[in-house]
Amino acid sequence: EFRRVLFRSNVDDSVISIRKSVFEKNVNVTSVVLPKTLLTIEANAFANASNINSITLNDGLREIHSYALSGLTKLLDIRLPETLNFLGPGAFSGSGIMSVRIPKSLESIGDCAFCNSGLTSILNSENLKSLGASAFSGTPLTNFDFSNQVSRIPVGAFASTQLSTILLPSALISIEASAFSNTTKLTTLTIPKSVATIGSNAFSNSALRNLNLENGSRSE
Repeated sequence: EFRRVLFRSNVDDSVISIRKSVFEKNVNVTSVVLPKTLLTIEANAFANASNINSITLNDGLREIHSYALSGLTKLLDIRLPETLNFLGPGAFSGSGIMSVRIPKSLESIGDCAFCNSGLTSILNSENLKSLGASAFSGTPLTNFDFSNQVSRIPVGAFASTQLSTILLPSALISIEASAFSNTTKLTTLTIPKSVATIGSNAFSNSALRNLNLENGSRSE
């Protein structure tokens, strides 16, 4: 059995990728330090390795693929390197992560990237220009600052979160189905006039009491 996975730079200078499912469901590993040469963590690489409580992501890492770090319920925090430019679907879904800082290099995230995780806050979320469907659904997320370049809030993006106040971007064109459904603490919202469509159930079962639709907004 081994508890810690440590890549030493003088031995592992050729390691650029951790392949699919290499440590999936491994219950022995508790901490991981990745090599400085690593570029990619492939799909399900550490998925459901449920005793991992610490992962050090290297500067230089570019891609975290689908469900690579999902189901890590004991992993409470993570530092995303400034070189990261791809975060795939479900990458941190079901993890225990409570807070994350979005690097400038990361402009989009995949479907369900943080869904059903412990995420309560996001720093520098305004760096994100595109969100995946259900990206934050089922989290206790309390705040989110939109980039002014976000034009679409996809299906279920913030469903069942703890958002209480939110300022929608002025460039927003579409709020898709169930985007803010079951947001039981969101009481007030202004829809900017740039919004052309609001999808079905976008705010169903929310706590909205004050909704202001600026001239030009319309629902489907």
